[in-house]
Amino acid sequence: METKQRWNQAVCGILTLNSKSEILSLNQSLLALLGYEKEEELRGREFELLLGTSAQFYYYSILYPKIQMEGLCQEIYLSLRKKDGQTVPVMFNAKRFYLEDEAVIDCIILPMETRQEYLKEIKTINKKLETALEEKILLHEELLKKQEELEEMYRTLQVVSRQDPLTGILNRRAFMEEIHLTLKSAQMEPLMLSACIMDLDFFKAVNDQHGHHKGDVVLCSFSEHLTSFFGNTHVVARFGGEEFILLLKSLSKEEAIIQMEAFRSAMAGRTYGGLKITASFGVSTRTEGEDADKLIVKADMALYEAKRIGRDCVVHFLDMKQNQ
Repeated sequence: METKQRWNQAVCGILTLNSKSEILSLNQSLLALLGYEKEEELRGREFELLLGTSAQFYYYSILYPKIQMEGLCQEIYLSLRKKDGQTVPVMFNAKRFYLEDEAVIDCIILPMETRQEYLKEIKTINKKLETALEEKILLHEELLKKQEELEEMYRTLQVVSRQDPLTGILNRRAFMEEIHLTLKSAQMEPLMLSACIMDLDFFKAVNDQHGHHKGDVVLCSFSEHLTSFFGNTHVVARFGGEEFILLLKSLSKEEAIIQMEAFRSAMAGRTYGGLKITASFGVSTRTEGEDADKLIVKADMALYEAKRIGRDCVVHFLDMKQNQ
């Protein structure tokens, strides 16, 4: 029996997400639990589609950062939203894996046998509301208060979901939103753009020799330097792990290289968490009609070339030997 067939017949729901919390696949058991018929109805959609407002806040503010930092979460209780809008309580387990350098999150979802308990509680509350007007008013006021708190929590979620939990700068998801907005505006008015992906050299050795806490200090110190150096003119984000990314607005190829060389030189004159750190830089400049994904892929290819030739250098995609 093939793996896909076994997964579809599993007694639990199985869900796979990518690093942006977009649905890659889900089995028939989970589709049936949520009231969907075909995997295509959900594939490619964001996981938040299946979460109520409060569950979205809990996932993006607590669970998602926990999975990113620790690689897994276990026995978490959530309410999933079904296709008809109803909610179903489940036990949520997740673990992060890497497939060909791409992070994916496998989730095991078990339905909870607690709906009857919820119905009993609702009936008790309704009975009290019917027999005591004063209590009904008090409960209604409390409900309004809770609704206001929930709305405030949701507004907080909108901010938190765009932030890298360690450094406080934009995360990968927020960066992709920013670059797509920038490209959308560039359709009306031509705009020169460059992207740079940078990777801290031998960062694993920092964690191995000094511990992960020191590694976190280095990442935070580096992000502060990066943000202060490039200010509000350009978009700065943590792309994942020890990788950071820049969207350099209104800069040509030559100007982008000059900027990144200036930053690389500035790194040599300071320490991060008391440690000397270097970085490798891959730069690409957008050509007319090029989308965000292609721009980033070219920057990533240039980064790999920078690491291949010895690290601590800036390489532009157009200067790579294979493009000459």
